[in-house]
Amino acid sequence: MHIHDLAGLYLIVLDKALVERATGTFTATAVSDPYERFYWGSVATHQWGNVAQDIAKILYKKGLVDSDKAISVPVNEVSSSVASNSRTVANRGFKEGWKPYHPSLENTLEEDVNSVLEEDGFTK
Repeated sequence: MHIHDLAGLYLIVLDKALVERATGTFTATAVSDPYERFYWGSVATHQWGNVAQDIAKILYKKGLVDSDKAISVPVNEVSSSVASNSRTVANRGFKEGWKPYHPSLENTLEEDVNSVLEEDGFTK
């Protein structure tokens, strides 16, 4: 998800909250699902393992790693967790008129990797 798409959702939610506050139309009702009041900023699904494989191919093509295959690292060998899987659907945002329009993670991954490498001083 592109940050500008997420910002668009934030603006919709903020505007809705301000209108409800100004007009007194907000009604707090009991909910059966604790996540019912959330606005999820999600567009598509992806698996982090597949993203890691794609990043490995990009780094290999640049000559920065020895293989184009991502490998698993035992959790006790890393200082922190870097990814997890979750699934959300942005039904409430879509209902309010949110329409993400920027390219997906998969379509910008190489550009994102290049930006990180440049910022970290890897310009190979």
